[in-house]
Amino acid sequence: MFSVSVCLGQDSEVDQEAEQAMLKTIETAAETSNVLLPSPPLDFHILRHPVVLKETFVGFNVLAQKEGSITKVLIKVDLREDADFSIRGWRSGAVKGYINGLADALVASGYRVIKKNIPEIDGSTLTEELIVDVEFENSDGAKIYLNQRIFFDTRGFAIAVIADNREEFEILLNWANKIQASKQ
Repeated sequence: MFSVSVCLGQDSEVDQEAEQAMLKTIETAAETSNVLLPSPPLDFHILRHPVVLKETFVGFNVLAQKEGSITKVLIKVDLREDADFSIRGWRSGAVKGYINGLADALVASGYRVIKKNIPEIDGSTLTEELIVDVEFENSDGAKIYLNQRIFFDTRGFAIAVIADNREEFEILLNWANKIQASKQ
């Protein structure tokens, strides 16, 4: 289970009703598993966080992380009601957002891309699963390995493995490759 903390304001009964309605939506979505997760590797714990944008529940971030380690698996489940992932343009925009979001955060933290394998996005139908591999390095020579697996049904899924050592990266990558979308 996870904790939900959403603050929409408490100025009126309408705001409180809206907040209660959103909490009910989040709780209902949480009960409906969107991903099938195998048991996590030893010492890794699963946390689930709802994502709320502009007072609208839009999905979940599921995190598998070991305490005290940068190594993690971040699973983004995109449930936006206004997104139609059957349309290529929606898938293309989502893919670019998923890839650039993590890469930009690492670059802003002082890392630079030293190796990358990103499939063609603009010429693809994006109906098949995409695999993205990027290796980063900072000025001290510390490396971060990033692998993203991106796929769609009526939802968008981005499963990212992030690690600062190759051994934990390979362990989590093996685990993350077993994660599947649940049936709707």
